[in-house]
Amino acid sequence: MTFLAILAGIGAIFNYYAVTAGIYSLFLAIFLQILLLLLAIIAGIGFRGQRSRRSYDGGWYKVATVRFALIMISLLGNLSIFIVFILNQLGYLSGF
Repeated sequence: MTFLAILAGIGAIFNYYAVTAGIYSLFLAIFLQILLLLLAIIAGIGFRGQRSRRSYDGGWYKVATVRFALIMISLLGNLSIFIVFILNQLGYLSGF
């Protein structure tokens, strides 16, 4: 599942680059971003490994494991890019 999330994250970065470089339209990018976001969500839901561990310095709190943190970063990145695309499509952003 971690590999799926990494692929979704790399795909989201390429998707954002392709829109800003004018390689393809924003409508196609939104469709592709929905697919990438779904892959990241599937990776997050399907992850069956350990999600947190005790603190590295022996404190009382817990920190996320590296694999789970990669999945969550991919999910947040995909969601952020999707929101930017939607805001641009609705006319609230005009940076592309």
